[in-house]
Amino acid sequence: MLALVVPRALAIVAAIASHAHVACSRCTVDVAGTRMIVSGTLAPDIELTAYTPTWKVGTVALRDVVIQAHGSTAAIHACAAGTVAGARVVACGLVARHGGELRVAGGRARFTATTGPLAGTALDVELAGTLSPLALEITGHARAHALPIAHATGVELPIDVRLERVNGAIALAPLAPLVAHAASVDGDVRLVEPVLVLADAPTTLDAFAHAPHALRWVRATGLPVELGAGSATVQLVPGGVRIAKATLAALGGDVAIDPFELRGTGMPKTMLHLHGLALARVLDTVGRGHVHGTGLLDGDVELEGGVASASLRARGRGDVQVHGLGGTLGNELRRVSSALEDFTYDRLALIVRPPGNEPESTLVLHGRGKHVPQELELTVHLRGARTAARSLVARIGR
Repeated sequence: MLALVVPRALAIVAAIASHAHVACSRCTVDVAGTRMIVSGTLAPDIELTAYTPTWKVGTVALRDVVIQAHGSTAAIHACAAGTVAGARVVACGLVARHGGELRVAGGRARFTATTGPLAGTALDVELAGTLSPLALEITGHARAHALPIAHATGVELPIDVRLERVNGAIALAPLAPLVAHAASVDGDVRLVEPVLVLADAPTTLDAFAHAPHALRWVRATGLPVELGAGSATVQLVPGGVRIAKATLAALGGDVAIDPFELRGTGMPKTMLHLHGLALARVLDTVGRGHVHGTGLLDGDVELEGGVASASLRARGRGDVQVHGLGGTLGNELRRVSSALEDFTYDRLALIVRPPGNEPESTLVLHGRGKHVPQELELTVHLRGARTAARSLVARIGR
């Protein structure tokens, strides 16, 4: 949007200059559907100021717009300033005719937001190229020490793109990938060193705003379960954000997440697919220190306002140690308790049932004790799995 302010401002200046007025004080001039209040002279030199309370640049409306221009018909220096989304936009450029082209030199656009959703953001770019035909190269950067709208700190976005008109549409061609870096995105969940790839291939400006963008991060903290590196595609959709192709490292394995849409607060319905989770770390989370084990788990977890259900199974053999059952079992099961204190399984499954079902979670084992060589097939009911999962999901949803 900023890149288009200069050429639009100059187009308005040219249109004003085409009027018959040589001198004007607070004249009202209609330019492309925009009413401008103009004061200044148009001959022999151009020296004018134009004002409008609202000026639409594409789909964005700038408020309290002031355009100033001076020069001659051969070369005009113009500046435009306006307010949008709590930020003041200022864009300037020197335009001169060269043969059949209208060239801009020393063009610059600045965006400084002190209030509103982009408070703390500063953008500064230089523009060079032609306005007719439109082919502008834009270089610079956007920075924000803190960006409240994204709960982000230390945001940096280098900009190196080319804008041109192709088949009537404004095309954006990155000369280097548009990649935003941040120190962190902080909420109840903290994404460490997130990177957002906004564009690395030519696209149109209209398509850019609603295109899927690639997000990745080094790790996530602040949850009952610490998460490692991950990635996803994020895309603006009417009323929310669509998340797709999401994967992350967790509990020694990987989690793939089915596509879902965020609309307001809370976690929407989706499915997690678990691959190679470390049984030891899963049991640390849900076993309250009474159950330990080795091995890898695969499975699925259904989310719908929380954990609706889950089913995990071990890939192969492993060990399990269950402690603290001796005081809860009758004398006839003491031998079973002793066997479970050091147990080798060949089949293992962890089931979390939908809300309202009891027991809420069950660990199913088949194998043989090491110290007490007895073959067993056991069902161990666990408490706390749903509570831990509900806490995790609720904090992600916020």
